[in-house]
Amino acid sequence: MEQVQYILMFLSGLGCFLIGFKIISQNIENLAGKLLKKLFQKTGKNKLVGVGIGAGATAVIQSSTATTVMVVGFVNAGLMTLAQATPIIMGANIGTTVTALLMSLSGGSGLTSYIFISFIAVGGFINLFGGKHEKVKGWGMVCAGLGLMFLGMNLCQSNMMNFINSNESIKNFIVSITNPFLLMLLGLVLTAVVHSSAAVTVLVMTLQSALGTTGLAGNSVLFLVLGTNIGTCVTAMFSSIGTSTSAKRTSVIHLLFNLLGSLIFLVFLLLYRGFYEDVLLALFGTSELAIAMFHFFFNLICASIFLPFSNIFVKVSTLIIKDKEEEKEQSFLDSRLVTNGAIALSQVKKELLRMGDVYMASLRMAFDAFINKDDDKNVEIHELIKKGSLINQGIVDYIVKIPNDALNKELDFKVQATYRDLADLDRIGEIADNLTKHTHKTVQDDLVFSDVVKVDLEKMVKKIEEQYTSMKNYLTTKEPIYFIQSEDNEEEIDKMRSSLVADHLERLKAGKCNPSSSGVFINLVGNLERAGDHITFVSERYHTTKKD
Repeated sequence: MEQVQYILMFLSGLGCFLIGFKIISQNIENLAGKLLKKLFQKTGKNKLVGVGIGAGATAVIQSSTATTVMVVGFVNAGLMTLAQATPIIMGANIGTTVTALLMSLSGGSGLTSYIFISFIAVGGFINLFGGKHEKVKGWGMVCAGLGLMFLGMNLCQSNMMNFINSNESIKNFIVSITNPFLLMLLGLVLTAVVHSSAAVTVLVMTLQSALGTTGLAGNSVLFLVLGTNIGTCVTAMFSSIGTSTSAKRTSVIHLLFNLLGSLIFLVFLLLYRGFYEDVLLALFGTSELAIAMFHFFFNLICASIFLPFSNIFVKVSTLIIKDKEEEKEQSFLDSRLVTNGAIALSQVKKELLRMGDVYMASLRMAFDAFINKDDDKNVEIHELIKKGSLINQGIVDYIVKIPNDALNKELDFKVQATYRDLADLDRIGEIADNLTKHTHKTVQDDLVFSDVVKVDLEKMVKKIEEQYTSMKNYLTTKEPIYFIQSEDNEEEIDKMRSSLVADHLERLKAGKCNPSSSGVFINLVGNLERAGDHITFVSERYHTTKKD
């Protein structure tokens, strides 16, 4: 009965640790989402900067898997090259060791437990009474998560120790496992299940501490740690399924880096069988700190060895993952980025503009078909409109997948604005559809428009295209000059509409224009003017929410 209680308490501690780990990861990722995106895009050609960014980002969000999956998403979305991604992945492996290093300092005293219970209490208090300050509440959750991690670590340690000491046969069985490959496989599988090499390394530290002076013989415990570094690649490999060729290559580079590093250290540990006791324990005293420092130095040394050869990793990945003859058209939406609200919405904005490009292309094609009285273009125009609608639906489906806890009030406000932007740009597609109907009637009734009218209409459409370009530039650069240009274009489009309608009415009075074409012409000009209105709505809406 006692042993069952120890197991249940151990599982409770493990649950506390993993929940705390998840809370910290999610909240830090949300708080630092914008910063992470900017840092990842500033890697440039400096490999050391890339390693530093990868290490720093992972140390903050406490998960190399999350960082790597995010990098795979950036490469898939075309925001980062393979050459830029490789040093970041190497750095991520270094950053993930921070968790184990922190946990190695937790100790096992009752006083330490009370300290971390107070972390949970303080964090909960901040979250409850943080009011409308989303960032303050977020840091409160980070504080609570840290307390949960340390408390869980202590519960795991004490109860695993009690369980092992209460059953000599189990203790002997664990100690008897000395096969390096079996131990590496065990570390790999555990990490693939938990999705975190840091979390499994902490469990390994707990196990070794619980075994006490007996411990896993020789370097056995270190083989488990090597397995965790290979296991952490599993999530990234699965996340690359269905992505672009470059994204698949990114996950392959991650696997190659960890696999080669583990093999090098495997050979070293097999040759120097007393490395754990003779060096690590002698230097660092406790098994927890010895394992945490091995985890750190393993990743640091591997990054130092492989960084100069990062371009070779890129070339090998291209040999393993061949170029596709036809790549699917690039979408900016990637499920790997959906858990970070700030980054996910920045990708949504890019996809929104991609949709706008498609609708604007349909508008231009519909207008040209009208001018040329080409009714045969309708099928092609409607294919473009359908494509825009599918992108629209894809954006909506993607936004719905963003977790509620990844959106603060500011980001939620932007989500609502995005839905309205989608509706406005979708209207351009509807206007293109209206133009196809005007073309059909023009062809059917053999309506004729003068060359002067066609020239004036062309000027109006070009002005709409200029306005769209200004709006697009404003959304991507935030430069106020583009907002001013968009507003100026809108005024000119309104004046053009008034002028075109007034001139048309004058020609009707003078008998210079066929009355049968009047309905088509006025509706056409009105539709074009509304296209400008919807573009204006998007730029003006962004003007009020541009803080991103």
